[in-house]
Amino acid sequence: MEKNAQEKLQKEMDNLSSKLRYFEVENTELRSQIEILKDQSHSRTQSVNSDTSVDSTRVEPIGSDLIETQPIVIIEATRKEEVIDIEEDPKINRRRTYKISNVENPEVKQLRNLLNDMQQKEIEYLERIRILEKNLKNESEASERMLRRQIISLERKLQDTESSLDSSKKESFRSIGELNDLKSDFDMLRTENKKLRSEVDNLRQFEREHQNCNKTIQHLEKETRVTAELNKVMYEDLNRERVLRKKYYNIVEEMKGKIRVFCRIRPMTSREKLHSTSPIAEILDAYSLRVDTKSGFKEYQFDQVYGPDATQEDVFKDVNTLVQSAYDGYNVCICAYGQTGSGKTFTIIGEDSCPGIAPRTFEKIFELANDYAEQFSTDVSMYMVELHNDRLVDLLKHESGNEEKLEIKKDKKGIVWIQGCTQITVYDSSALLGYFMRGTENRKTASTLMNEKSSRSHLVVGIAIECTNRLHGTKTKGKISLLDLAGSERVSKSGVSSNSLKEATFINKSLSALGDVISALTTDQEFIPYRNSKLTMLLQDSFGGNAKTLMFVNVSPAAYNLEETLNSLTYASRAKQITNTASRLAESREIVKLKAIISKLRRGEPVDCRDSIS
Repeated sequence: MEKNAQEKLQKEMDNLSSKLRYFEVENTELRSQIEILKDQSHSRTQSVNSDTSVDSTRVEPIGSDLIETQPIVIIEATRKEEVIDIEEDPKINRRRTYKISNVENPEVKQLRNLLNDMQQKEIEYLERIRILEKNLKNESEASERMLRRQIISLERKLQDTESSLDSSKKESFRSIGELNDLKSDFDMLRTENKKLRSEVDNLRQFEREHQNCNKTIQHLEKETRVTAELNKVMYEDLNRERVLRKKYYNIVEEMKGKIRVFCRIRPMTSREKLHSTSPIAEILDAYSLRVDTKSGFKEYQFDQVYGPDATQEDVFKDVNTLVQSAYDGYNVCICAYGQTGSGKTFTIIGEDSCPGIAPRTFEKIFELANDYAEQFSTDVSMYMVELHNDRLVDLLKHESGNEEKLEIKKDKKGIVWIQGCTQITVYDSSALLGYFMRGTENRKTASTLMNEKSSRSHLVVGIAIECTNRLHGTKTKGKISLLDLAGSERVSKSGVSSNSLKEATFINKSLSALGDVISALTTDQEFIPYRNSKLTMLLQDSFGGNAKTLMFVNVSPAAYNLEETLNSLTYASRAKQITNTASRLAESREIVKLKAIISKLRRGEPVDCRDSIS
């Protein structure tokens, strides 16, 4: 753009210069013609002056009144550039005009005329030159103004061009900087590319090695699958063997008289699910579980472990054999232990829709009586008491009857019975269940923060089963004791007060006494502190006596009850080490007859000696 503007300006300057040169040439030509005319005039004047004798004394200056005579005027130009107007300078006329004699030469006259014409032409030429110079001056000024405007415009354009050029330079500098950055980036990328190429080569090498490894891995995977299948079979065999080993071990321990302990984990309540993320108790197999404690997992072994999904039918399947033992003449005890709200009452009593161990035991007793009705005659009786605030309360006595003091007794064979309590003979399971439900309605309960219907006493249900062989006359006397122990509780959690606080104190005291008995039995101490509590006196034939004892330890899976759960499991693990000496209570026909004779004699009735001898 700047170059085009300069070229245009140069062209315009060249045009003006050519015009000026033209005017100068024309002016020079005119001046040369004027000089030629002056020279010719001067030469002719000299020739005339030489031919004419002029008396210098007669020559007089001619004034203004002699102008009509057309005097000859000699014009001498001192400079080529200066033109003198003869008519306008009267001094020159007076100074250079001379009076000539009256005798006039025709040639002079002709020359005079020619000179006048030349002067006239000179005047015209001068006028023309003046006009041309004026026009040239005007055109020069116009051209100069136009040139100035163009120069100003071009200067502005030049400034714009320069500013644009500066911005272009800046842009160029920035572009150069960016180009340098790009070059450095390019160099960096080139270096990186070289590295990547080397890495690609390494990766290709690695890929080849990887393919070889894949082939090896596939081969190893086949071998691993075969090994895994073998391991799976071996693991299943190992688990099966481990479960059987535990089962047979428990059977052996039971045969030795060991107390059997079943653990039952209740489901989490909706309130516990809000405060606990997951259960703390995990079942490993049918005989073991582990608890997630603060110091890690702790494992426990029992004769059977039931999870939250276990039904009442599943639980009673393993209790069924004890009912058979009681029918065969053994002393059987089934008790439930655990913290308050852990599901003890649900396990022993149950609900209408899912009855617990007690109602199912009642049905099983009379089911066995019906099955063996042809061989045995069966008599069933029951009593039902509660231990409330360390005081025995008969739950089956009539309201109008006098309250009789209940005492815990033990016969010669070591069987515990309660003197003074109401014992009712029943003839079917429905009647037995009816008395049982009436007794549970009389039991002391209360609502606490831990349990909406918390048992405030230990429940003891005794069922005596007497079977007489119709053929031989022998008798077997069995007994089933069903105990729903009150739950251990912390006052800070249960929130009890007043009477409930007093009840909690007696409950914890009696359970502590039971713990002392268990500890003494497991450490083979000579003295067993049964008499420290009425609860331990009731259980002296079940713990360390002649009974087949099954203990349920009920626990909560909530993290909130972790400490109570650990205490209950530790308590039950110690009880599992206790060994009883279970024996069958059977009497021959002769002993039965002798006992009948003794009873008659005591009553003063006559006795037939032949019957006694036979």
